[in-house]
Amino acid sequence: MPIEPARGLLLLGNHKSKHLREFQDRKTTLVKEARSLTEHAASKNRELTGKEVSAFDALRTRNDASSVAIGREAALIADENG
Repeated sequence: MPIEPARGLLLLGNHKSKHLREFQDRKTTLVKEARSLTEHAASKNRELTGKEVSAFDALRTRNDASSVAIGREAALIADENG
């Protein structure tokens, strides 16, 4: 069964745990926030400001942590299913 934690769209059989959905939702929100930062700068025809870069980097760090959490939860689901 392939596990794709980076995509945040993991389905194992018909079972998706509550925790997995929460982690995936968190990751989706973080990606949207990061995208909003880059789109805002692009709409102004400029690069990210230093403050925006810091915010973007913090979002990416949290996103990476979410990916790890998704992978752990997916592994648990796989183990539980068999």
